[in-house]
Amino acid sequence: MNCKPGDLAYIVKSDEGNNRRFVTVKFDSGRRDSRDHWWVCESASDIRSFRNGIIRAGDLFVAADSNLRPIRGGETDEQSLEAMRDLMQTKKEKVTT
Repeated sequence: MNCKPGDLAYIVKSDEGNNRRFVTVKFDSGRRDSRDHWWVCESASDIRSFRNGIIRAGDLFVAADSNLRPIRGGETDEQSLEAMRDLMQTKKEKVTT
């Protein structure tokens, strides 16, 4: 598993175009399949959903663990650093709009 409850994470794989969007991993969804673990997440910004249209910031939704990457203190992984840069850009855009 990549994530655990309480992690800030970003989406690395999304058919809906939500790559690099930030979420908070809340708790285990209880959903299981042979390929993945599923989490209930809270969206940090509006994201697209084929099933529900738009998931608003703060709404809960289910995401596969393999589609998420956690951002944890002390990591030097380039993807985590890039995601943090994107987060800062997103916050700047939100303030100016």
